[in-house]
Amino acid sequence: MDKTIVDALRGLDHGPDARLNAVAEFTKAVIQNRGNVADRELADFLAAGFDEAAALEVVLGVSLATLCNFSNNLGRPELNPELTPYEWRGAEVEAAE
Repeated sequence: MDKTIVDALRGLDHGPDARLNAVAEFTKAVIQNRGNVADRELADFLAAGFDEAAALEVVLGVSLATLCNFSNNLGRPELNPELTPYEWRGAEVEAAE
């Protein structure tokens, strides 16, 4: 994926792709509302060309990411060496550098 898009998503900004922006906005709503998204948020996601199965896929993705993040935070494994160039330490850390 293009670095500009990745940076926009990591920074919670909008990128050049309207469909990715719709996924990002819907995902934020799912996380913030613990799945209890407003009708308007779901309608906006569907209007971007997604269906209800895709909405459930977002929920699945959020749940998988949560499980992985919690487990990795608990276990503190080393990052795979081949992934080191892609390591992200948070927007606050990167902004301070």
